[in-house]
Amino acid sequence: MTTEPAFDTETAARLVRGLTHEGNEAALGTLNERGAPEVSHVDVASAADGAPLLFVSTLARHTRNAAADPRASLLYVGPAAEAGAARARVTLSGRLEPVAEAEREPAMDRFLRRHPEATAYAGFADFRLLTLVPDDVYLVAGFGRITSLPVTAVVVPPAEALVAMDRGACEHMNEDHLDALKVMAEAIAGAPEGDWKAIAIDALGIDMAAGGRVVRVEYDAPVSDGKGLRMALKVLADRGRALQAEAVA
Repeated sequence: MTTEPAFDTETAARLVRGLTHEGNEAALGTLNERGAPEVSHVDVASAADGAPLLFVSTLARHTRNAAADPRASLLYVGPAAEAGAARARVTLSGRLEPVAEAEREPAMDRFLRRHPEATAYAGFADFRLLTLVPDDVYLVAGFGRITSLPVTAVVVPPAEALVAMDRGACEHMNEDHLDALKVMAEAIAGAPEGDWKAIAIDALGIDMAAGGRVVRVEYDAPVSDGKGLRMALKVLADRGRALQAEAVA
């Protein structure tokens, strides 16, 4: 007889962050001029605090809908490793708002690291960077594994020092520590072999990408500065190497 793994609040929160940080795309629900729901496809990224980021055209119906009524939802669905209702998915509901001017540059940088193809139209006047400010988190992780979670499961305000070093930390890892990224992605996250590169760091974990796929590995404890980040990443890299060594022993 098999036993289902524990599904406590922290386990569920980690699963939610995995879905939102690893998802490159989501279904966006908005309300049209008749008050009827409309659903569209959008590319997404995560801000430094974990809130969803969308870079949308003002010509799109969902953008016009949100301008008139900012209430919206985003549905993230996990990889198709399991079929049908067994696939994990999470819905974030809240309000779509423009990213604050003071936060726009680092937020846009994070979006473009996730979606480099968007660089081609990043300067277009008819595109807007929006964020979903969630007020509800609803997770369906499979049969019997359904729960609502506090917004803090997704949005975790980081220290200013961590925001400032986000891009530089990713560049440093990509220039000097590709081996560490590889073992973290493949040995800890269980990702396939690839040329893994860091695309974002935050207070709880690191996001890595290869071949259009994104994986996330979280630290043992939150970090708030460069020293804490270096220590946390070293612990993960050492753990990944130990797991690799066990696998070939």
